[in-house]
Amino acid sequence: MNSMQKKQVYKRIIIAVVVIAAFFCILAVRLVIIQIFQAEDLASRQESYMTRNIEITAKRGTIYDSEMNVLVQDASCSKISVFPNSIEDPQATASFLAETLGLDYDDVYADVTNTEASYITIKKGVDNATALKIKEADLAGVDITEDTKRHYSDSTFAQYVLGFTGTDHTGLYGLEAVFNDVLGGENGSKTVLTDSAGRIIESASVVQKEATAGSNLVTTINSVIQYYAESAAYDAYLTYKPQRVLILVSDPNTGDVLAMAAYPGYSLDDPWQIPSDYATSFSSTLEGMDTASVQLEMWKNPFTSLLYEPGSTFKVITASSALEENVVSLDSSFYCNGYLEVGGVKIKCHVYPNGHGSQNLTEAVVNSCNPAMMNVAMQMGPDVFYKYIYDYGFGEATGINLDGEESGILTVNQDINVVDYVTLGFGQGLAVTPIQMLQALNAAINGGELLYPNIVKYILDPETNDITYTYEKQVVRQVISQETSQTMQQILYATAQNIYSISDYKDLPIGGKTGTAQKFINGQYTQSLYVSSFYGMIPYNDPQLSVLVIVDEASGWNTTGSAVAAPIGARVLSEAYSYLLTKQDVPTSADVESGIKIPDVRGRQLSEAENIFKAFGIDYSITGDQEGIVTAQSAVQSEYQSGMTVVLTVTSQNSDQITVPDLSGMSVQKVNSMLTQLGLSLNVQGGGIAVSQDVKAGSVVDKGTTITVTFKYIE
Repeated sequence: MNSMQKKQVYKRIIIAVVVIAAFFCILAVRLVIIQIFQAEDLASRQESYMTRNIEITAKRGTIYDSEMNVLVQDASCSKISVFPNSIEDPQATASFLAETLGLDYDDVYADVTNTEASYITIKKGVDNATALKIKEADLAGVDITEDTKRHYSDSTFAQYVLGFTGTDHTGLYGLEAVFNDVLGGENGSKTVLTDSAGRIIESASVVQKEATAGSNLVTTINSVIQYYAESAAYDAYLTYKPQRVLILVSDPNTGDVLAMAAYPGYSLDDPWQIPSDYATSFSSTLEGMDTASVQLEMWKNPFTSLLYEPGSTFKVITASSALEENVVSLDSSFYCNGYLEVGGVKIKCHVYPNGHGSQNLTEAVVNSCNPAMMNVAMQMGPDVFYKYIYDYGFGEATGINLDGEESGILTVNQDINVVDYVTLGFGQGLAVTPIQMLQALNAAINGGELLYPNIVKYILDPETNDITYTYEKQVVRQVISQETSQTMQQILYATAQNIYSISDYKDLPIGGKTGTAQKFINGQYTQSLYVSSFYGMIPYNDPQLSVLVIVDEASGWNTTGSAVAAPIGARVLSEAYSYLLTKQDVPTSADVESGIKIPDVRGRQLSEAENIFKAFGIDYSITGDQEGIVTAQSAVQSEYQSGMTVVLTVTSQNSDQITVPDLSGMSVQKVNSMLTQLGLSLNVQGGGIAVSQDVKAGSVVDKGTTITVTFKYIE
C-alpha cells in the first residue's frame, strides 16, 4: 500500500469517526431533550395510552318532609359501559346488552364497534339485578360500575316541589334543580390500566378517588297535609272535570308552604311520559305542539308560573288597604243597584239586573259586591291604592326557592285608564301567580306582615345530618297594621259563614273569601270559561293554616268559587287543622293520639298507602298480595285509637284472577278508577256513593269481569 492509498484510508477512517461521533452527539442531545425537556409530556402521554378514567357518580342528597320522612333519596344501581377495543365478539355482545337492557340493537352495536372511542357508557340507572345478570355473562370489554338513581317515596307526590333529575344525575326541575349545587356533591373517579390495544389489564391495580356525597334538604312540606291536599285535588278533578286543580296550604305566620298539590301532573319516576289526564285536560292548549314542547309545558310549576286573574279574592286587598288608610270604616255605607257607570261604561255586579241595595263594608265583602269595591278604590285614588298593591307584593316575584317564578302582570299607575283602574278593585285587569296571591292574602290576616314564602327549612350535613343552614322566617315589609288585620279576620269569618256550600264546616272557625274570574283569551273575556278560587284560614281569629284553591275551567251549570272551590278549601282546612290539633312531634303507632280519622287509601298503590299510614303514625298489617293496589281496609274514616292495627288487603294487577274489592262508601269516580286499575269494568246504577255491589267483596273473578255497583245519594 503506497502513501496515497494510506492517506485515503486515514481520510475514510476520520470521516467515519466524525459521522459516528456526530450520530452519538445527536443521540445524546435527543436523549437530553427526551429525558429532561419532554419527560413530563411523554410520561403524561404514556399514562393516557395505558390508563382510562371512569367517573363515579356522587351520592345525591336526600330530600325530607318537615317531619323527616324521606321524600326522595338515592337508590343503588349500576352503570353499564364498554371498552370497544376489548370486545371479542361485537355482535353477540351487542345482542345480549340490547336485549337485557331494553335498548335498540343497532345503537348498541354502533357503540361496541366504535374502536375510535376508548370507553362508552351504554346505560345508566340500571337496577342491580339486571347488572348482576350482565356480570354473570362475563363479556369481555363490558364494564359495570356502581351508580345511583333517584327513588321517590311516591311518584306523583309533591312533584312540582321535588322536581327530577336527568340521566346525568343533575337536577332539572323543582328543588332538584334549584338546590342542585347543594344536593349534587362531587363525583369521583377510578383509573384502570389498559394494554396497547385499549383492553383492560384485569390483574392491574385500580386507583380510585371516592365521590363526595351531596347535602340533605328538609322541606317545609308536611306529608299528611300534602296527602289531604292531593286527595282533595284529585276528587275535585273527577267531580268538576276542570283543566286543572291547584291547592296551596301554608302557615301564614311563618311563610312556610305545607302543601302544594296539583292535578293533573306527571310522574317523577317517568317524567317524559305524558299522562292521559294531562293530555286530555290540555288538549286544546297543546294542539299542534310536538312532544318535547308538551313536556316543557307539563314540567312548569303552575304555582309559580301560572298567571290568572284573582277575581273577588282580591277584594280582601282592596278592603284592607282602604281600612288602613282610613278612607272607609266598618260603618261606611255603599249602595248597589246592580251596576256602576264609570267613564261612560256600565260595569255590572254579579247579581245584575238585581242589586244589593244599601250595605256596610262587611256586607259588601260578604256579598262580593263589585260596585262597592269600585267605590272603595275610587275613594283611595290610584296613588294610594297602587302603593298598597305594590306593598302586598304584586308585580314582583315572591322569591320562593322554586324554578320558573313569574312576576305577574300589572299595568303601571301612570298608564291605566279610569275603567281599568276601578275594576282592579274587584280583581280584574291584573294577573297574579298562586304563590303570590297566597302570600298577599296571608299578609292581610297574619298581623299585616308580607313574608317570603319558605319551601326549605334546613340544609343538613350528608354524614351526620346536623343542621348546616336554617331558612328563618323573613319579613319583606309591614303592609297593614295588626288592628286592620284583625278587622279583616272578622270580615272574612262573616264571609265564610255566608258561603252556602260549606255549611258542613260551619262549626269550625273558618274565615275565607271566594273568587270567580272570567278568563281573558284572545284579547277578550270569555262568557263560558272561569277560574274559580277560594282563600281560607283557620282559626279565623288566630290563623294557623291558610289555603288557596284554584279550579281552572270547571264544568257544570254552577262554576262559581262559592260552589266549586270553597268546599274543597274547607275540606282541606278541616282535615289539616284536625291533624295539627292531634299530632305528636314524632307520631308513632304507640303514642299517636285518638281523634285522627283513618285515611281511606283504597285504590292506592301499597307503597303509597304505607307512606301515608307511616306519616300518620298508624299501625297497619297487610293481607293478600305483597304488592299492588289496596282494595280493602278494616277501618275507613273512623277515629284512630292508640294500639289499633288497620288491615290492608292488597290485590296484584298482574294476575288474570282478580279479588273483587270492597267498594262501599266510595264515589262513582273512585270506584271506576280502582276497577280500571285492576282490569275490571263498572256498571253504574244510580249516583252518589256505593251502597252495594253484585259481586261480593273478596270473590275471585277473571280480569275483564263487569261489576255492577249501586250508588245512592246520602243526606
